Amino acid sequence: MEEKLNKILLKPRFSIEVTEDKKTIIQKFKDKLKAQDCKYHSKISDDHIFIDLPQEEQKIWSPQLEVVIEEKDNGSLIRGLFAPKPSMWTLFIFLHFVDATFFLIALSIYYANSVMGNSNTIWIIAMIACVVAWGLLYIIGQMGKKKSKEQIDGLKKFLIQNLEKLNIH
Repeated sequence: MEEKLNKILLKPRFSIEVTEDKKTIIQKFKDKLKAQDCKYHSKISDDHIFIDLPQEEQKIWSPQLEVVIEEKDNGSLIRGLFAPKPSMWTLFIFLHFVDATFFLIALSIYYANSVMGNSNTIWIIAMIACVVAWGLLYIIGQMGKKKSKEQIDGLKKFLIQNLEKLNIH
């Protein structure tokens, strides 16, 4: 398996090349994920498979595994993406957007005050606060990824074991 688990990325990714065709893989996953012994919840839409942890194991930082199956000449490519739940990711991105917007507003006012020769102390402090807030958001994201490492490993193990069980190679 080719892994691309970058330490900086908030959403780790991986990819696996297999010899089975896309339709067969998707059907095997549908059957396996609907089985009684499967503890994971899933949604399947076209060539996307979303695998969630059981409700009782989910925390605010819990990941979701999105599997995308792409057709290739001699088989398929299975791409995996571990990410926070969409609602949490949307909130996280929204906070980044708000922070960037405040930074640009403070920068604009700073520039206008500079041109007019007015004091800029408050706007310099505001821009520094925005940069610090961005850093804190990044640290919080890394902490969430670290806390969810065990759950990410469980989802990845589930995926690999089922690829082997379903004779997908």
